[in-house]
Parts: sequence; structure tokens; C-alpha cells
Amino acid sequence: MAFVSRCMATIRWIEATSLCLLLFGMTGLYALNVGVRGLIPAYAAQIAWIDELTRFMLIWLVFLSIPQALERGMHVSMSVVQARMPTRLRWATMKLVDLIGIAVCAYFVYLAWVLTAFVARTGQISPTLGISVVWLYAVVPVGLGLMTLRFLLDLIGLADRSAAAVARVTEPEVRETPSS
Repeated sequence: MAFVSRCMATIRWIEATSLCLLLFGMTGLYALNVGVRGLIPAYAAQIAWIDELTRFMLIWLVFLSIPQALERGMHVSMSVVQARMPTRLRWATMKLVDLIGIAVCAYFVYLAWVLTAFVARTGQISPTLGISVVWLYAVVPVGLGLMTLRFLLDLIGLADRSAAAVARVTEPEVRETPSS
């Protein structure tokens, strides 16, 4: 249990750090791109690679954030219905959701892996960056694998994403009122 907790803490740290770096990197690159195009357009062609790189970064950002959102109970769910269910029925329903989630995600990990391997064999190169397109496809099995892991941890009781989702529905949001 302690080993799994340490491993998950490391995975969360790597994910969060990667997401921050990707987001700030994209922001900086786009700011540079807009600045160069607006202020010194003669150099715009030399930074055409920024558009493609930020597209790659956005795809990585999305697929690495999906497992984080799942773990925090922030995916679309029937939280209002869950909050009104008896405890045992809610538990059984969530275990069924976990089993289905594991099966679907694991299947998509397999498909994504097959597709990524196919792309690697074709040797496709991105037009402006000149790197293998495998870097674009590789995040799909990684992100879905991390999502499968989150479903598995919830299934075996080492995580509880439904508690966070139900808490958001049942606990009133506290808002500060401006003082006069």
C-alpha cells in the first residue's frame, strides 16, 4: 500500500510538472509567434515550426490531463444521481463503472499501441519540425494507460474518485460576500 502510494505520488508529480511545462511552453511559444508576426514579419517564416510544435504540445496536454481529471472525479458523471443513491448501490455502481472503464481503456491502449507501432514503421516525419510523428501518437497509449491505472486503483479501493464528485454535489459551495 505504501509502495503504491509513493508510486502514485511520483506519477502525479510527473504529470503535474509536465502539464505545467506544456502549458507555459505553449503560451510562451505562441506569444513569441504572435510577436514576431506582428512586429517583424520578415522573420515569420523562420518560426513556422511553432504552430506544429504547439499542436503536438496541446495533444500531449490533453492526454496527460485526462487521468488527472478522472482521479479528481471531474469527468462527466451522474454525480447528482450518485449522491442520492444508497451507499451500497453507489458502491456497486462505481465498481461496475470501474470494470467497464478498465476494459474500454485497456482496449484503447492496445489499439493506440498498434497504431503507434504502425506509424513508427512507416517512418512518417512532421513537415516543419522534421521529427517522427510517433511523438504525436505516443501520448495516446500513455494517457489511456494512466487512465486505466486510475480505474484499477479505484476498483481495488486504493483511490475513491466518486467521493470527490459526490462531495461537490452534496456540499454547498462557500462564497465570500463582499463586506460593506
